[in-house]
Amino acid sequence: MYKNLLFAIIFIFNYSYSQNNATRFFYELTYKNDSLKNEKILTILDIGESKSIYRDYLMVSQDSLIQDQIERSRKSGIRVDMNQIIKLPKFTYKVTKTYPIKEIIFSNKILQDELNYHEKMPLEWKIVGEKKKIGNYEAQKAVLSYGGREWTAWFTSEIPFQDGPYKFNGLPGLIVQISDNQNQYFWKLTGIKKISNFSEYGILDSKPKSNDLSNLTVSKEKFTEVYNNYKVNPLGSLKGKLTAEQLASKMPDGRTVAEAFKSEEFKVIQLLNDKVNNIELLQ
Repeated sequence: MYKNLLFAIIFIFNYSYSQNNATRFFYELTYKNDSLKNEKILTILDIGESKSIYRDYLMVSQDSLIQDQIERSRKSGIRVDMNQIIKLPKFTYKVTKTYPIKEIIFSNKILQDELNYHEKMPLEWKIVGEKKKIGNYEAQKAVLSYGGREWTAWFTSEIPFQDGPYKFNGLPGLIVQISDNQNQYFWKLTGIKKISNFSEYGILDSKPKSNDLSNLTVSKEKFTEVYNNYKVNPLGSLKGKLTAEQLASKMPDGRTVAEAFKSEEFKVIQLLNDKVNNIELLQ
């Protein structure tokens, strides 16, 4: 008990005096894809001074590699094909929670635009008496109905953040494990790291300006409608801006612009529809 209390005090002290720092919590996510086969990815919850950001780890883990390639290209004068280097994340969305958490902001990229919606919190958890040790932490059980699924979470008061992966939050301690009752989504805390000089934007992100109309807020229903249409025809808006003559013009590799669009669109459709087993069944 004393050790846990001391840990909490030290944790809060370090957190309170780290203005540009964040604590990164690594969550392994096991989920069933559209073929109901298990896939695993690493996701992160970055908790800073006034907010947290949850996303696919690939969205930030490639920054140093990209920086290195950009610098090499600058020095050599040789253009680097970044498409051969950059891996696309399985999940491109971000969930931002501003403390104290009263709502979440769910955002995703649609081409160069970032579309987002706000959703009111808190979640209606039911804490039960069952406890068990998960990893190094004493955890307690809580259950929740959300998004058409029944969820079971295990949280620990040894890490004093009322937060967790995805949209989950509001328990008296960090969520260290959570899954739905069909085991189609399962998150487990696997590591913790202090991050100095933290920025919520990666190299591939474009930091939105206050008057940037590409950062659009809509209702959750409108977001779902627009994003579902995007998954079917992801490059439609771009193709619509080109004339027939432009689409028929040749590219350096011999393909027409229309053929290149078709090839790239197929890749994007595959990526966007590789995970049709939605976390939230009720949208």
